[in-house]
Amino acid sequence: MGLFGPNIKKMEAKRDVEGLVKALKTKNEDVRRLAAAALGNIGDVKAVEYLIEALKNEEWSIQNIAAKSLYKIGEPSVESLIEALKDENEDVRRLAAWSLGKIGDARAVEPLLQLIKDDKNEFVRKGTIKALGEIRDSRAVESLLKILFSSNGELGGEALLKIAPNSAISKEIMQETIYASGRYKSFWAVEKLCSIKSPVTNNLLILISKKEDVMVTDHDERGKPTEELQEFSKERQMALNELARRGSPNYDSSAFLVPSKQ
Repeated sequence: MGLFGPNIKKMEAKRDVEGLVKALKTKNEDVRRLAAAALGNIGDVKAVEYLIEALKNEEWSIQNIAAKSLYKIGEPSVESLIEALKDENEDVRRLAAWSLGKIGDARAVEPLLQLIKDDKNEFVRKGTIKALGEIRDSRAVESLLKILFSSNGELGGEALLKIAPNSAISKEIMQETIYASGRYKSFWAVEKLCSIKSPVTNNLLILISKKEDVMVTDHDERGKPTEELQEFSKERQMALNELARRGSPNYDSSAFLVPSKQ
């Protein structure tokens, strides 16, 4: 014990996980912060359950350090982090998703996709989308494409560009798809996708044909927010016409996946 509390550096040097776990529960915020960081530096799996609990701490700095420490521990923390995605505390879910994204373990893909589907919290959903972009697994492409044509389109686009090299969608087609979902280049992007015949663009055109008009927020010259309707009727009709020319193909989820090597 130091003059003003436990000597965290000494505990870390001795790999004293038990002592650091006790320090993680003290009333002193600085001690808790240092203990959480030290547990990550040691990387012992025995610390995982206590760092998961620290994600619920009322101090955001301790929450973030705990999340980073779980990331540092890496693979041994994955199963506990996946379980934490079900926690009733939204901060726990959001930070668990962040840690899983940084670790990049493919086991997290399906649970993260389920979280996007079920979670009602905007910040949790946005964090989960980012995490899937970090993991870069092609299984996330279909869900992220659907998000691309919704209110989180821009964020979905960032994640999709990261995943593109690991999917069956070329970076060129992915970029045109992102333009197709936006406000300013959508008509020309859809026209470009219509010119590329493949199972992938069949799927993309089907998604485009179902995109609805949406209200978007802009700002006038005085910075005052204004709302206007973003119409998508021309793009929808262009996609429908091209799909008809292609014989009205069915949507095929497998087209986005890289074929497994036998």
